Amino acid sequence: MKSALNWFVENALFASGMVVVAAVGASLYQSREVDANSYRVLTQEWDKSGTVLRHDLKAAMDDGKITRWENARLMRELLDEQRILVFPVAESASVQQARTDLARKLEESRGHP
Repeated sequence: MKSALNWFVENALFASGMVVVAAVGASLYQSREVDANSYRVLTQEWDKSGTVLRHDLKAAMDDGKITRWENARLMRELLDEQRILVFPVAESASVQQARTDLARKLEESRGHP
């Protein structure tokens, strides 16, 4: 037993630790909020999206923001539905303004599918 523990400490501890550090770092990065361009794309494509994507987008905005995890799933759904996306020209709007625009669009559609 002691030789197995020694082997692990000498040969695999650093590699295992790096995997854990990378996983924690990636999960922290992906839990951050998306940028303004992602909000603009979702706002722009709202009218053309189907009911499933609309439901998922509303669910993603329940906490008031969209994380990178949620955005990756939403963009996949959007591409599956529409096959092509038109990315808006970068404007100088802030993330907060783009988020507010999307929230307003969601609020306007309340009561619609």
